[in-house]
Amino acid sequence: MDRSELEANKFYWAKSLARDELEIVYVSTIFGTDKEFWTVATIGSEEHAMPEEFVFLCEVFSPEVEARATR
Repeated sequence: MDRSELEANKFYWAKSLARDELEIVYVSTIFGTDKEFWTVATIGSEEHAMPEEFVFLCEVFSPEVEARATR
């Protein structure tokens, strides 16, 4: 998935380039709503990283979205 496809305030499966691990991350607008200010928050941590530090695989959908998609 290309970083240009990311949307703010959504969760994604991503691979950390630094830790070489898959994890769920949140695209945060805590520093501003323009894309240049977006950061990636790791779940269970208060750490924020730059989107360039991850390879994004796919969006994580909520159970309600999944249920509607399968109807």
